[in-house]
Amino acid sequence: MPESRPIQIHRYLIEVMKKYPDGLTCGQARHDLEAAGLVSSAEQTHLDRRRRQLPGWFRIEKIRGLRWLAVGDCQ
Repeated sequence: MPESRPIQIHRYLIEVMKKYPDGLTCGQARHDLEAAGLVSSAEQTHLDRRRRQLPGWFRIEKIRGLRWLAVGDCQ
């Protein structure tokens, strides 16, 4: 069950996902977040879990196997 509100890492993930209209893999998200200096190695440990929590607050679609696409905020 996700926390009551998205935390900063969730918002960072959504911002990275929005840059890729064709979707992106977790590896691509990790690379972009690390390159931008937005996540520490400790935060990267739980990045997959944080991504799985996103549908509690945002509309996320899984496309073409391992790629994920941020569609919008949940209402």
